[in-house]
Amino acid sequence: MLANPSNYADDSTHGELMTHYTALIDAHHGETPATTIEEVVARFEEQRKKRKRSLIRDVANMNEWNDVELSEEQREEMLAKLTGERPKHVPTWDELLAEVAELLDGE
Repeated sequence: MLANPSNYADDSTHGELMTHYTALIDAHHGETPATTIEEVVARFEEQRKKRKRSLIRDVANMNEWNDVELSEEQREEMLAKLTGERPKHVPTWDELLAEVAELLDGE
């Protein structure tokens, strides 16, 4: 609770104390509460632009395949390596529409 008091501001037992504790910490850091709408909007914009760092995301984005669009053959080869079998044929929209047209012509 003391590490992130603002997360517990809605707590029925400790909420009021956590709100006061958050205000004390902010005052210690020199942060004053926003009093005008312009200050509130500026704070929201500042927080929106701030990029949250994530070690996991940063490492995952270093993947060489991150921005590469794989061809159909490459996707099928990777799927076969993962599942151990070749994927069965998945019809395209054109094939499905042609099949529907044949069914409608047969009636």
